[in-house]
Order: sequence, then structure tokens, then C-alpha cells
Amino acid sequence: MLRRKNRLMRRGRVEELGPKASALAQHIGKKITRRTKTQLKSIQGNADSKKMWTFVRRLTGKKPTMIVSKALALNLLTIIIAKYLLTLKMLHHY
Repeated sequence: MLRRKNRLMRRGRVEELGPKASALAQHIGKKITRRTKTQLKSIQGNADSKKMWTFVRRLTGKKPTMIVSKALALNLLTIIIAKYLLTLKMLHHY
């Protein structure tokens, strides 16, 4: 029912929804809000911003981007190229 509601809303046909779909959406929204509040209560009021954003990313399901230093990236690239060249050399040798 929720999928049908979302599909109708995307098409702009809100009048076809009916009371059950609206009630279901409100019920789900309340549950999400209640759960988020409960999880956020576990953070103490004096948490630093880094801790808070880590927690928010965990709640929203977003993963932090990986930061790789230029030196590490260069070393990895060198290793990959060396393995590739070694493989080519071995193939041409046989």
C-alpha cells in the first residue's frame, strides 16, 4: 500500500490515495521519529561534533568517504603497475 501511495504521489494523483494510505504513512513516520529519538538519547549532551556526525551518518546509513593520502595512493598505483608489467613480461617470456 505504501508503494502504491508513493507511486501516486510521484504522479501527482494525491486525491486517489484514500485515508488508509495516509494513516499508514503517518504511522510509519511516527515510528521512525520515535526510534531516532531513542537512539539519539544515548548520546550525552556534551558530545563533540565529530561524535555527533558519526552517529548521524550511522542512523542515516551513509558511509563516510575514505580519505587516502597522495603518498599512499602513489604507492598503491606503483604496486599495481609493477604487477601488471611483471605479468606482461612473464607472458611474453613463455
